[in-house]
Amino acid sequence: MSRNSDAFLTAFSHIEIFLRHRTHADAGAPFHSLVKQAATTIAEVNRYQDDLREFAHLRNAIVHHHDGGRVIAEPHRSTVTAIGRIAEAITNPPTVGERFKTDVVTVQVGDSISSAAAIILNESFSQLPVMNRKEFVGLLTTNTIARWFGACSKDSRAAEGEATVQNVLSYAEDTRSYDFIKPDITLARVIEYFSDIESRGCELSALLIADGSETTPRFRGIITASDLPQIVRLLQVS
Repeated sequence: MSRNSDAFLTAFSHIEIFLRHRTHADAGAPFHSLVKQAATTIAEVNRYQDDLREFAHLRNAIVHHHDGGRVIAEPHRSTVTAIGRIAEAITNPPTVGERFKTDVVTVQVGDSISSAAAIILNESFSQLPVMNRKEFVGLLTTNTIARWFGACSKDSRAAEGEATVQNVLSYAEDTRSYDFIKPDITLARVIEYFSDIESRGCELSALLIADGSETTPRFRGIITASDLPQIVRLLQVS
């Protein structure tokens, strides 16, 4: 058997062992049923399930079809590379904590909106977490600032004095446009988060990566829709 075939079968075996362990399937359960079951709970399997089914057909051709001891179905090197990357993505998936950990800038409810807006402008942010000391209050977004600014143009009372972040936060969208995730959430699951929200006709401004409770979070990073192209590139296998 060639080096390509050996490498392909080794990677396939790693995936199969992982799926059997995670699904608690019987020893005789076929591979396609493992994929189908695991795809409902494991984002990486769901993402690559079509590839896994194709790999299963090739595995069968390698194992069961020989010509005088020679393998008839010989995987191309690109296929071996792809299954190796998918095996790694499934058995050791990259997490948001690994890829998007950063110091998160926050503002306090009593800060002036001008100082908060300056941070957003200078750092090219689209939102800032708002805190009341150590307690999370909400997410100040550019959309919220625009809504407040629009209200000021219609009602001079809204613009009286130096507005604080708390004043402006009262103009936030009615529906919550963010969610909290733990640092060990995988990148493939992030794609599903945004897809699920979009399929319900809603908008997700940000995923807040944090330890602790939603009331007193310890922020580890933020993911926005603008990060999705980078995540997709990180999950590509070819």
